[in-house]
Amino acid sequence: GRGCMFKCKFCNTPNKGKRKSTYQRNYQNILDEIQWNKEQFGVTRYNFLDDTVNEDPIKLLNLSKIKEHLGFGITWNGYIRADLIWSNQKTAEYLIDSGMRTCYMGIETFNKEAGDTIGKGWAPRHGKTFLPFLHDTLFDKRINLFCSYIVGLPGETEESLLDTYRWCSENDIGFHCMHRLAVIAGTELATGDFKYNKIKYPILNPPYEAYGSRNRLSGWDLFSFLGLGYDLEETRALAHHQLPKDDLNSKVETFIETYFQKLLSL
Repeated sequence: GRGCMFKCKFCNTPNKGKRKSTYQRNYQNILDEIQWNKEQFGVTRYNFLDDTVNEDPIKLLNLSKIKEHLGFGITWNGYIRADLIWSNQKTAEYLIDSGMRTCYMGIETFNKEAGDTIGKGWAPRHGKTFLPFLHDTLFDKRINLFCSYIVGLPGETEESLLDTYRWCSENDIGFHCMHRLAVIAGTELATGDFKYNKIKYPILNPPYEAYGSRNRLSGWDLFSFLGLGYDLEETRALAHHQLPKDDLNSKVETFIETYFQKLLSL
């Protein structure tokens, strides 16, 4: 299906805010293509590019019956929303039966003010309790979660962002990824004080960042270093080039090897 029925204020996806169950392909047309791909190329693995694969329970129910209708199943990765499963937990079963193996979810923030500002208030209220339940119980640890967060949202603080990092480190539910906020022309955030990135978010520019433009630590780099096992003091040292590159390279190689081992185990 094309478009998204939600209206996140940072997003510029086409056909945003569409009506539920609209702009979806005919189910038989999808079956025919999957059958053709299997016969012509042996393809049974897919990346679904829908903005929200789980936008409609009927759509998921149809996808869950692909194996029943074609005599073979598929596996796929795609974008879903956790709040839709939270409100209709039966759809978790549909997602498993449809062949989903990894799902990408834009959690964005656990900070209530930041979440309300961008129109994504579910995660600050329910995310920390529901995501582990989704991974461990509803998905029975059979689905790998890829959770994405935005660094630098209005209302976010360094303390709350580091608390999010700690929560991610303590909850082994898949992968966590943090992106720096981009204020995109045409979105609701690209108006008023947010226009042209005029606001200097403290979390993106802590005092230890200002060591020259080539040596600055962006919000992404900060969490990359923390994710590799460095603490904040070591991250400051990295900004000053006071830690040997061999140590960084070793940690990166270990991280990549661990990442691929997790992929191979899916």
